Amino acid sequence: MNDGPRTPPGTDVPTTAAAPVPGPVADRHPVRLPDWFRDAQTEKPLDRRDRLRVWLANRDRKVVATVTIGLSVLLLVTAGWMVSRVNALPRAAEPEPTTTVVPTSAVGSTGRKVDYFAGTPAAAYLPGAAGITTPPARAEGPFTAAQVRDALATVQQALTEGRLDRSMASGDIEPFVALFAPAAQPEIRADFTSDVFLNYATRIVTGADRPRDGTRAKGRLTYRATRGTDGVRVLEITTNVTWVYAFEVVEPAGGAGLVAVRDEVVWHVPHPADVPAPSRGLWLVSARAVPNNVDCAELKRGFLDVAHPLDLHLPDQKAQADAVYDPEQPLPTAAAC
Repeated sequence: MNDGPRTPPGTDVPTTAAAPVPGPVADRHPVRLPDWFRDAQTEKPLDRRDRLRVWLANRDRKVVATVTIGLSVLLLVTAGWMVSRVNALPRAAEPEPTTTVVPTSAVGSTGRKVDYFAGTPAAAYLPGAAGITTPPARAEGPFTAAQVRDALATVQQALTEGRLDRSMASGDIEPFVALFAPAAQPEIRADFTSDVFLNYATRIVTGADRPRDGTRAKGRLTYRATRGTDGVRVLEITTNVTWVYAFEVVEPAGGAGLVAVRDEVVWHVPHPADVPAPSRGLWLVSARAVPNNVDCAELKRGFLDVAHPLDLHLPDQKAQADAVYDPEQPLPTAAAC
């Protein structure tokens, strides 16, 4: 049976046992508070960011926006001032712009800088009429030195108008025709109704792409006093010239874009005492020309253009190339076209 709680022997049992009272919670689980919280006399100083945050919190949005804009403007003004100061610093002297004119023909259709005459005999030719050698004017037979000089100047102008001038190339023949004696002009105009004029004049096919570095030439003028078939005293001037025209092509190397025309022309200037006024002046007696690397189909129409790579006449033209480019060689007796 259970008579109550038992106490181990030798244990004194108090007559009245009071229940232990638990200590305060704070004593069992102490919490460490920061010094500034426990010490009312100590204050934490605010830094600049804290002061700005408190200041902004006490202002409305309009004030904040105004300050923000003001700061932005201030930054922009400061940046502009710094840039102006940098630009004001002394700089190294820049080179003067070059005055060298690079012809547009120096750039080919592929955009690369090219020389259309490189690697060909025409590389040594001079531009235009500058490549034609003219002997000094001197008295010849019944012709005075002044008459010879005037006759040579007229022939030189006829060469320029016929082979180099843009008006002739585009189809305007009148500046060329006007150089002849009035009585000779109808016959010259008649030549342009066929392809006869190709022996002494050049017309370029419409739309042909030509570089602008001009035509090059090489040749000479010679003269002598003689008589015509009718016994009239004449100053006979012979021109032997190779003209080289450049056309834009994709691959211009080796003269692929060059058309050469070599001509031999005989001109007469009758003595003014032997003929009436309408016959005084320049006459064209004979002319013959041989082209090279030319479009034969266009040539038969009276126009000059560069040959197509598949032109059937191209091998024949290449065989005559040396004689066409060298005025010292005999002119070929037959044209390749």
